Amino acid sequence: VERALNAGGEDSRARAVHARLLEMRARYAEMIGDFDAAAEANQGASDIWRTLTSRDASNAEFQSALASSTSLRAGIHFFQGDTRNAEFYMRSALRMTEDLVRSEPANITYQAQLTRTYALDGFRLRQSDFPDEALSQFDRALRIINYQSHDDPSLKIWEHARAEIISLSGNAHLDLEDTMRARGAFEEAVSLYSRAVESDPENLSFYLGRARCNLRLARISQEEGDGNRAEELLGLAEADMERLDYAGQQMPLETVSANALLLLLRGDVQAAWPLIQRTRRTGFIEKDLRRAAVSAGIDVEG
Repeated sequence: VERALNAGGEDSRARAVHARLLEMRARYAEMIGDFDAAAEANQGASDIWRTLTSRDASNAEFQSALASSTSLRAGIHFFQGDTRNAEFYMRSALRMTEDLVRSEPANITYQAQLTRTYALDGFRLRQSDFPDEALSQFDRALRIINYQSHDDPSLKIWEHARAEIISLSGNAHLDLEDTMRARGAFEEAVSLYSRAVESDPENLSFYLGRARCNLRLARISQEEGDGNRAEELLGLAEADMERLDYAGQQMPLETVSANALLLLLRGDVQAAWPLIQRTRRTGFIEKDLRRAAVSAGIDVEG
């Protein structure tokens, strides 16, 4: 890409490819918890998309990419603890993506992009202790999914997105101490993830998603005093976690958190501690892991 840029000067296609490579670098860095590297790569990509959009304001591809890059920036700011900028960029991303959907309502790519943006905003709100507002964003995402999947039920993208968002809504219901709705959401998500595994058994994210749901269900069972059911659910979660082979690559942060949560729910604080330390070094600890750590007597801030 650099050779193409040097040879072609201000070639828009080469610059767009360069931006997409930077976005891939940013998303990988975010996945493993290197938020500073993610911010640097995302800044480079955003600058390119902003320049390309200013030169060709009618180019929907550039507008969509800029909106996606902006939502990624919001997420990175949130993980870095910069809640003010996280909210600012999230609002910008939502506005841009909603404009794209209004311009082309039948465009499935834009609808999927808006669904992801609503889900990311819901995650941010829930982690910031605004579960009611989070549920509103998850409901907006699910309305899009229900409409699109009804129009074309053969599209697996909507079923997979539904599993993730229903799982996220279960977490928000737990925050509101609505155990019945939380359990229902996690059980529905487990069923959806199981169908997803059948259709794409090589996709590790489905096993991780199902494991995380079973961990939440195990926690509910523990709190209700049903130790046998909790142990059964922890066994199911552990079986899915054992399938996660990243072929020598660095383990994603959410997998580290899930492993730590599994160990804490099993009462193995000593084994969980190194994993908790790793998440602490990134500057971000998931709400559920933080809660379990505090319950186990661990000072996650100290």
